[in-house]
Amino acid sequence: MANDGVNAMSRAKFYEVMRRFEESLIGVTGRAMLPQEDELISPEDDRERCAKALDALSAVWMLDPRDLMKLQELTRRCLELLAQGDVNAALFAAKDVELHLIEVRERARTAKEK
Repeated sequence: MANDGVNAMSRAKFYEVMRRFEESLIGVTGRAMLPQEDELISPEDDRERCAKALDALSAVWMLDPRDLMKLQELTRRCLELLAQGDVNAALFAAKDVELHLIEVRERARTAKEK
């Protein structure tokens, strides 16, 4: 019974870290569309912050490792596109990340219900 409480706390932390990663990804892509002089944080620092959020999520990942590898690959691609200045392609890449996370959550929810 106590183990269920630990698992619930672990799941809660996992989903909180996932939410922070998503916020970081949304922020980095959204800020990339703004004029550079309006930025309080450099694009490089912004991308680094997003990469660190992905690292934090990777550290607490508790689902299928293949999903994590795909998430890492999709996120790196998005950040590379941003670094190259291809904001439109990066926005599509960020959407791919979001869709993947939706699929991951749905599979986790379905598995939990079984």
